[in-house]
Formats: sequence, C-alpha cells, structure tokens
Amino acid sequence: MSIRRGRFAIFAPLVALGLIGAPGLSRGETAEPGEAFEGTRSLVGSYLAGRFARAQNDSEEAADFYRNALIHDPSNELLLEQAFQIEAARGDWPRAFKLAEDLAGVQKQHRMAQLALALRDFKANDWKDSEAHFKSAGSGPIGELTSALAIAWVHVSHNEMSEALASLNLPKQAEWAQFFLRYHRALISDIAGKHKEARASYDLVYGQDGRTLRTALAFARHAAIAGDRKKALSIIDAHIAKSQGDGHPLLRSLRAAIESGATLKPIVTTASEGMAEVFYGLGEALIGEGAVGVGVLYMQMALYVEPEHQFALAALASAYEGNKQYADAIKTYERIPVTSPLTTAVEIRKAFNLNSLDKVDEARQTLSRLLDTDGKAAPPVAPKAAEQKAAAPNPASELGELADGDDVLRLGDKGDGVQKLQSALKSLGYDVPTSDGRFGVGTRSAVMAFQKKNKMRADGVAGPATIRAIAAGGGAAPAPVAHAAAAEV
Repeated sequence: MSIRRGRFAIFAPLVALGLIGAPGLSRGETAEPGEAFEGTRSLVGSYLAGRFARAQNDSEEAADFYRNALIHDPSNELLLEQAFQIEAARGDWPRAFKLAEDLAGVQKQHRMAQLALALRDFKANDWKDSEAHFKSAGSGPIGELTSALAIAWVHVSHNEMSEALASLNLPKQAEWAQFFLRYHRALISDIAGKHKEARASYDLVYGQDGRTLRTALAFARHAAIAGDRKKALSIIDAHIAKSQGDGHPLLRSLRAAIESGATLKPIVTTASEGMAEVFYGLGEALIGEGAVGVGVLYMQMALYVEPEHQFALAALASAYEGNKQYADAIKTYERIPVTSPLTTAVEIRKAFNLNSLDKVDEARQTLSRLLDTDGKAAPPVAPKAAEQKAAAPNPASELGELADGDDVLRLGDKGDGVQKLQSALKSLGYDVPTSDGRFGVGTRSAVMAFQKKNKMRADGVAGPATIRAIAAGGGAAPAPVAHAAAAEV
C-alpha cells in the first residue's frame, strides 16, 4: 500500500469500530465483531477512502477506491453515482459510459448519466437514441435547458433546421436561460442561412450581456461575415475597453483578421461544435455560480465532443487551479496547441502552477523560454535565399485563408481546402498519396503524423490549430514518413 493510499485508508478502522457510520448501516448498527478488518479492500473501507480522496481532490485515488467498492456491491446506487461522477470528471469515458448505463438502469431520470449516454450516441451518429437520452435528462431548470439546447443540435446534425429552432422555444424559462437559448438560436440561424434571424438574436444576446467573451467573438464574426465590418470592430473595441490591458488575445487576433480582410467563418460551423458549445457555455456558468463539480462534468462533456475546444480547455484548467489540482491544470493547459493565440497566457499559468507545486526551477525555465521566444529576433535571411523564397510558391502558405478561419477538415471531406491541406503536407515531407481534394485514409495518416511530430493531439482531424501549424511550415516530417504514418492508422 502506498503512503498516499494509507493516508486515505486510516478512516476505514473507525467504521469497523462503529465510531462513524457506514453506507447501508443505520446509526445503531456496526460491522460484526467477528469480521476481520480488510482496510481499503472492504466495501466500507474503499467507500470511505474514496470519499476522503475525493474531498482532497485526488480524483485518481478516489476512482481506484470506488472501483474496488463496486466489486463488493456492483448495484449500489450511491457507489454507482459517486464512481460515475469521478470517472466523468476525469474524462475517462469508457469507464464513465459503463457506469452511466448501470446508473440509468436503477435511476432512469439521472440527469448526468443520461447526458453522458446521449453524447456517446450523438458522437456515434445514433440520433434517435441520443435524442431519447437527452429527453430523459430534462428534469429541473438546468436539465430542461441543457436538453433543449442539445436536442436542437441533434436536429442540426441531420439538417432539420426548422425542428432545431423550434426546440429552442421555451418561453417559461427564466431570463438567464433565455440568454443561452437566444445565443444558440443565433448560431443555428447562421448555419441555416437565416442571417437576419441570427442578427436579431445576437442583438438580444449582446443587449442582455455584452461582457461575455465568447458571445462577443461570435457576434463580431457574424457581423464581419455579413459585411458589417464597422459593427464587428465596435464589438471588439468595446469589449477591449472594458478589460484590463490591451484585451484578450483572441479578440486581438480576430481584430487583426478583420482588418486584413481575411475570410472568416462563424464561431460554430458544425453540429458537433454546437453541441460542445452547449456544454462549455453552461459549464462555465455553473462554475461561476459555485457549482464547480457539475461545471467540471459539463466541461469534460464539451471536450468529449470537441477535444480541441480551447475555451473549454482553459476553463477546465482554471477550475482545477481553483481546486488546487495544479498538476491536472498543467496537463490540461498542455492540450491547448502551441499555435493558439492563448499560448503566452497558457505558459504563464503553467509557470504559476509549477510554482504552486514547489517546482520553482521548472517554473523559472518556463518563463525564461517564454521571454526568449517573445524577445528573439528572426535570423537574417541571405538575399539569395530570400529571392528564392519569394520566387518559389510555398504550398503551406496557400493555407493562409484557412489558417485565419475556423475550418475543420476530417475524413470524408472534399474540396479545395482539402487539396491545399494535402499540398501543404507534401511540401513539408509528409506522405500524402495524391493531392486530389479528397480527405482519405492517407491524408488522415499524414495529419496524424504531423500532429504527433508537433506534440498535438494525434486524432487525424485538421482543426484550426492544426491548420495554423501546417500553414506556419513547422514540423517537417521525419524520415521515413510512410511507415510512421501507416502505424498510426
């Protein structure tokens, strides 16, 4: 038994002696005198040690203890609920889904279990079962709101736009809930091509609360795409004026893109991104109201749907910091791609967390690297090399428009964007069979190889962060590429 495990296990003998209660025992009952105490191998010992570990925000230890407790009593509702919440909060979805099934079997209306199962089916394109699970999760104000928003995006996923918008009609919901309903009505209206309806919804959302960064970014993008550049810049400038310093890096990045005339896309372009937006937005609100545990679950659900959701990653890391889970915060920050405009802020937060873990030297090194990167001038380019660079077209640079937007290219996609992606990957030395504009298995393998080389999440999906990194020309392929890429398929 490890020292840490022993620290949690010290509470188990108190139950055996009847000094504190055990689950399933009344106040007057105790364990049988003749029973040999088995510490954390017993049901009671594991349960109590798990509770203590969870109270200390040690989710890994808590998960181990609850798993052991369930071996002794696999149908115990209390244990199922606690174990499910721990596994989901850790983002261990294979275990969480199994526990959700068991929990929903004994508590059909269990909101979090039903939401987890709904997202599992949504990601598997099982729309009917996904919607049924979301409906079962619709109890209580938060449950009803979550269910309505999520079902709207289920409809979007199979192009039922009228049904999607109709599911957002909840006139009896409180005004704070109407904020989310209007925001998602704006997002869906944009995807459906109903831009006037989108603008009307954005006006209501922004009039209700103009301080929320995510909605400011969404509204500014919408206005810029509609050709109202003046409105887009006024939204950004107003938000920057209310903040300290020169504003959020994503606002500055968007402002630069608008001023340069770059092609932009809405902040949400797919049903999957919209679903993640539901759980990110509500999760952030819950955490802000002090419901950190449920908020973290929602944030993990957002990341299950869209693993590269930068806002959800940053919010989850911040929640970990609030719980003094500094190591977990660092791991979460490291999932944000180095090409993100958030990189500088992320590195600073990582340094603070390292310092909180008494890793002072590592914190100092992190800040030193950041200063070196920010202050280092680019090496001079010889005139001849510069002329050659200007004369020879660089396929990676052709991704410029995509890099400035929010495109997501994945297996099965077709078009010019895919062709540019293929050409850029080939120019960096990655093995792409042909630049035919079809995102096939070979292209996916090359994307995964690039992501692995650049220490990004190797999921084979070319999201905004991956596209920006490729456009920057980083991460030339190691040799031999073909074998490395094939091994990852």
